[in-house]
Amino acid sequence: MTTRLQSRLLQASKVALGDRDARKGLLVLPPGPGFHDRLQQWFSQLSVHHHDYAYYLRDRERCPQGVEVRFSMECPPSDTPYHTCLLFLPKARELARYLMWSVRGVSGSNTRVLVLGRKRSSIMPAARDLVRLVGPVTGTVRARHCIAHSAEVASSPENIEWKKTHRARIGEREVEVVSLPGVFSHGRLDPGTGLLLETLRTHRFRRALDWGCGSGVVGAYLGIGCSGGSVESMDSSVAAVLSARLTMQANNLQPDKVFASDAYSEVEGRFDLIVSNPPFHRGYEYTSAAFEELVRGAPDHLTGSGRLVVVVGVSSPALRILRRFFGRIRTLSEKDGYRVIEAREPRSQ
Repeated sequence: MTTRLQSRLLQASKVALGDRDARKGLLVLPPGPGFHDRLQQWFSQLSVHHHDYAYYLRDRERCPQGVEVRFSMECPPSDTPYHTCLLFLPKARELARYLMWSVRGVSGSNTRVLVLGRKRSSIMPAARDLVRLVGPVTGTVRARHCIAHSAEVASSPENIEWKKTHRARIGEREVEVVSLPGVFSHGRLDPGTGLLLETLRTHRFRRALDWGCGSGVVGAYLGIGCSGGSVESMDSSVAAVLSARLTMQANNLQPDKVFASDAYSEVEGRFDLIVSNPPFHRGYEYTSAAFEELVRGAPDHLTGSGRLVVVVGVSSPALRILRRFFGRIRTLSEKDGYRVIEAREPRSQ
């Protein structure tokens, strides 16, 4: 289904591309799967670059001839320069800057770079970042509440250290956390996760899953404290998967137990504990869709005595959703607008 934002970005893309043949193109972070279908007439070759594993899977399954789909942190290099790069501005400004830098690294001197976003987003300050990281802005197009900046590739790519490292101490355990742009709470421990970790200090398990692992701090915390237990971590974001692997390495844990998954698509077997600080936003939209996927799929991946433990905002619809799928629910802790909830005994659906 095409959202209003996708429709607006599509129209802005067409206006920005104009009548010129873009030939070899690169689409960076398109706002949904299948987005390239409606722009393909401008390109004889097209690479689609996703950070979202769900979008990547859907595009990969029906990738037409002449279209290459990638799931990686950095923009894909090419033997010959791209003629046009379309970068759809993400919500996180640090990630937007990183992607401009990454686009610059795979562009040639004649590559046209278009950065598109909502008029109400950070698209206006993005013009300053574009000048610094790519080259001078040569034009601006406005269409349907969206803006597209066009830039010439001129500046040399800077050597920038994008990852951030910090230490999180909860009780007697300390975790070294590494994060990359685009990861939730980049460079810091958010209060909700802090409350979740405090609550998990005494939990025991044989096998645990950190669902939507972000920077990997929860999985690493569990891994450091477990005695003979096994921890696996998954996320749909490539930045989160790579960050969590770096966090595991920094804490002498197993990075190969971190993997990309669309909800439970790559999750195998059952767990004594599934734990999550689930997202309630996709881009600029508030939505409980990811939380519903987490809760709906949990019963098929929990042992008979297994538990789902989540931290949510007190005003979220979490309790209502949990009651649809679990018979035994209790609040483990509550503080500063956050609530940690345990769910057991799945209902038969």
